[in-house]
Order: sequence, then structure tokens, then C-alpha cells
Amino acid sequence: MRANLVRMHAGVGRRRCHFAIRVVLVCATAFSLLPGPQAAHANPEMPPAPGHPFTGTMNYVSLLCRFGDDPSTPHPANYYRELMGGGARGQNNYWREVSFGQLDLQGQDVFGWYDLPNPRSYYFHEDGRTDGGKIRDDCTAAADADVNFPAYDGIIFWLNGDLSHLGHGGRLVLSRDGVEKDYARVLMADQEEPWGVLAHEIGHGFDWRAHSSTGPCCDGDSTWDLMGSISFGCNASWLECVPVHPLAYRKLTAGWIRPDQEFVAGPNQTSTIQLTPASNATSSGLVIARVPIRGSSTRFYTVEVRRQVGYDAGLLREGVLIHYVDEVKDHVWIQRQPEDTSDAGSGNWLTGDTFVDSTNGISISVGNGDPTSGYEIAIDTPAWSVSSNDEPAAALSIEDPATFTDRVYTDLATVSASEPTLTCTGDRPTNTVWYKVVPSADGWFSFTTKGSDYPAVIAIFRSSSGAMDELRCGYDYGWSDSPSGADGIHDLPMQSGQTYLVEVGSFGWENGGDLRVGTKFSVSPEAFPPLDDGEPVVDPVEEPVVHERSIRFRLRNHLLAKGTLVVGDGFRDCLSSVPVQIQRKTSGEWRRVWGLVTTDVGSFRKPLLDKSGRYRAVVSESVVAGHHCPRAVSPIRRHTHG
Repeated sequence: MRANLVRMHAGVGRRRCHFAIRVVLVCATAFSLLPGPQAAHANPEMPPAPGHPFTGTMNYVSLLCRFGDDPSTPHPANYYRELMGGGARGQNNYWREVSFGQLDLQGQDVFGWYDLPNPRSYYFHEDGRTDGGKIRDDCTAAADADVNFPAYDGIIFWLNGDLSHLGHGGRLVLSRDGVEKDYARVLMADQEEPWGVLAHEIGHGFDWRAHSSTGPCCDGDSTWDLMGSISFGCNASWLECVPVHPLAYRKLTAGWIRPDQEFVAGPNQTSTIQLTPASNATSSGLVIARVPIRGSSTRFYTVEVRRQVGYDAGLLREGVLIHYVDEVKDHVWIQRQPEDTSDAGSGNWLTGDTFVDSTNGISISVGNGDPTSGYEIAIDTPAWSVSSNDEPAAALSIEDPATFTDRVYTDLATVSASEPTLTCTGDRPTNTVWYKVVPSADGWFSFTTKGSDYPAVIAIFRSSSGAMDELRCGYDYGWSDSPSGADGIHDLPMQSGQTYLVEVGSFGWENGGDLRVGTKFSVSPEAFPPLDDGEPVVDPVEEPVVHERSIRFRLRNHLLAKGTLVVGDGFRDCLSSVPVQIQRKTSGEWRRVWGLVTTDVGSFRKPLLDKSGRYRAVVSESVVAGHHCPRAVSPIRRHTHG
């Protein structure tokens, strides 16, 4: 027996691609696609894992297509029929076992070989990726006279050469035979033993997009799952690649595990259950446990038992598996003991082992049992609570905006109908929390959510007499490699004694998570200089030549003007420096706000305070005339502002 082990939950992986869009699957009538039954959960408020049941008969057609510059024929049609058949290496036999007889995958119809109209190079993007759209169009066009496409639920494209990967799987929309339909789609390169790869790519057609991995370092390296491992769930030698079962979580979303066989842990509970092997899903016992993280319906741990039997006979180990699942980000990570990192097959937990996520207050202990009959599993969960600063009226006060940091879990944070619609999103974000800052001096304020595990929407408001005026709205993906312009809100001018509210919400399809907040505040000696509203300046609109020397701009959601003025080429020979005025239109007259002296290039960073005002940068007539500079060329060639 191994000693009790403690493991803290690894941080959520960071990816730029943060939208997870679930595709509605449209299939033939022989292929069941009905709303799944509701589970009997320990916590009835928690919904079952999302997904679409894949039960009944699903019909695939195989199209054999040759690149236009390669006439080779790797195999006869019967070879591909056998790959889809009911033999030991047939897809029908595999999917019947892993679905407990609930999915009958048929694929005996094979057409081709067809000659594609273009050479192999035509079917690749410039960066080397396979262009599946071109293969789809040309291969289905070549087969159209022979194939009644709407009679099938999935299409497998077999090519006679290499692709950018061994295989590609997913969905496609195809209009053939007068019907536009959504199909499961597989692209397969020519290879020696394709059946493990083929099973993996068919899994992608079931909307299983996430690759199981051993952590953020190693996407797709887990060998416990059909959708993991660089060898696509194959634990035997590569040339005799036997695909292992999908995770119990995937079987649950596919409708192959009954709702009464899933246990969902509730808040503030200590639960002890008997968990039977996932290969025994025809029994009456529990085969999967789900442990929500802080009440989230999309972030949770799953627990299952695996044993070396059937297609799982090649598993490197047996025992209890614990996975971290984030459905929004398509992350599925196996949880391993810290010292158990020798190979991608590690990660099994046995009697006496305890997994602990101390950050989220969760522990999962393995009691007596064995891989054949199952194990006793003890699950401890904390109470779930809504963030205290969930509403604007309860905004958390930022006492020192120069050094403030905060960490809060926003999975259960709400959004009320009274919260404002944001200009940068066009709607209300979800899972919102609020902060309040009242500066003791004029200065510049920055707010970021770096280190968070989800992308956030940030909005800052000026609050006065119960009304909120939005000053700035933007995004922060929370990662150190955030795209340009998506790393929080920076250098917002704030006035001493004024109350400001900061709203942080979820972006896109996110549902909150681990939010990290940081702020900075700096007092500048030139912050908010008095506006010079003295004598009106001459409006150069009446004199076209001078008007060419001005550039007008408006501030929209920014109170800070940051920009660059570049002196035109015609003035560099006659002026050593150019005095420029920034002017604001007040009561119908242009008045100077402040001045700038520039040589070739002059930069400015000034607060203007009136985002609805009209501003311009202009050079006076006397400067141009007094230096005999060319009047037809603007001394201000470019102005940028933010």
C-alpha cells in the first residue's frame, strides 16, 4: 500500500483560443439525437454533463481519393470494409464494446478510387496544414454520381498519400443531392495500421474535441483515453495499435452511461460511494463520480475505475483515475501523484491514496477494493458561496490602488438586470464582481486580471449620485502572452475624491473561475493641468491652406490622449522645431488646451477629460509664414491617438 499522497490542483492551462462552441449535430433518422435524460444527482441543482446521445445505428461511407499527381492505390476497397466491420480490428466491434452495445457503427459502403483534379500540393495551406475544404469539395464531387450522401451520417475520406497529420476528425456541412446536411467527417492519410487513429478521429466526430493529457505541458499525451496519447489511445506497439476505451466522462456525454450510474457531489459534504469499473456500465452500480469545483457546472473532477479487460487489455496500469475537466476550454487533464511521472500511462490511484486540491477544498480518497470489483471512494467538498462583491452596491473597496491585489472565485457570481450593458460587448457580461476606488490624488489607474484562468471583460465607471458613466471597457485574457490590446485597462486618468467602480465579468462562453486582480496607480506632476480657456484662437477652417496643417480627432471611450505628431517632409528643411497647439472646441470657439514643440516627431500623453469634445492639433499661420516654409504642405503629417 502506498502512503497517503497530497496533490494540489495544477493551474488551468492558458490558450489564446478561448471560445468553445458546441455544434448541434444533425443526423439521419437511424441515428438517435435526442435530449438526454436527467440524472438523479446528490445535488439536484447541478445539471448533468452536457453532450448529445449517440445511440442506435450510425452509417458511414468511405470515399477513396487519389491526388492528381499520384496514381498509386494503397489498398483495395475490401480492406476499408474490414476496417469498418465487426472483426477484432473493426470499428463496429470497437464501438459496440465501448458503448455497451448502444451504438451500431456501420461502414460497409466504400466507393473509389477516384482521381482528384489537382496535385497533392493544391490541398494544403501555405503553412503546411491540410486544406480539408478542398478535399471535401473535390472528393465528394468525384463521387457524387455514385453516392447518395444524405443516406449517411458520416464520411471518411481516405487519401493515397500523407496529410499534415495522420488523421483529422470533426464535423462538416455538405450540400449534395439537393440536401444540405451536417456530417461527421474523417480525413485519413495513407498509413500502415490506421485503425487506432481511425477510432480516435471518429471520436472527434462525436464532438469530443479535447485531447486528454497529463497537464498543460503535454497536450494529448495521456494513454488512458481514446482521445489522448500521441498514438491515439494505443498502449501496444505502434504497428499493432489497439485503441483503448474513451473516458467514462465521454461515455456519459454520449449517453452510454445511465444517469443513475453517475454520482455528483454536492457542497459541504463528505460522501462515501462504491465505484465499479467503467467497463461494467451494464451493471446497476455507480461507474463515474463528478466533483464540481466551487459549484461550477463546467469545471469539475471526474473519478472512474479502469481495468485491463477487452479493448482496455493493453492499459499499462489499473486502478482509479481522477481527471480535471474544463468543458469551456476543452481541457481534460489526468491528476497524478507528484512522484508518479515516469510515463504517460501513470496517474492511477490505489487503496490508501488521497488526492487533495487544497486551493478548492476538495479531497478524493481511495479505500478498499480492486480493479475488478471496484473501490470505495470518499469525497469531501467545501461549502459553495457567492462572491461577497457580487453586486455594484457591495463593491470591494480598493484602499491602496497602487498595490492592490485580490483573488476570488467567480463560478457562482451572478449578474442582475440592473447592471449596465457594456459598449465593448453590446450586452451584460456574466459572473460579474465589482470593485470601488476613490483616489486621494489625481493620477493614472491601471487594472489587470493577469494570472486568472479565464478571459475577462473589464469596465470602469465614474459613479455620481447613483448613476454610472462608463469611461473605459476592454478585455484581459489573463495570460502573459495576451494578444496586443487585450491585457487589461491601463493609464485611465482619475480625479481626486471621485468615486469609480470597476466591473469584471466573464468573456464569451466563459462561466467565471479563478480571478486574479491587480491594480497600479501613479501620481504625475502634470496630471490634470488647468485647461487654458483664454482668448479664442483663430479658426483656420476659414483659411484652407492653414486647415491643411491641422488634424482633428475625437476621444470616444478614452479620457487620455496618447499620440504622435510627425512633421511633414516639406518642413524639415526650413524649421528646426515646430510649436503645435492641441485645441478644444468650447462654445463654438477653438481654445488652446496645451502646447507641444516637436522636431521631426513629437509624442504626447495628456489627460483631456472631455471624451465628447472635439480636439485638433494645429500649427499657427505665423510660424509657417515667418520661416518661408512651403504653404501647401502640412507640417503635421500624422496623428495617432488612443
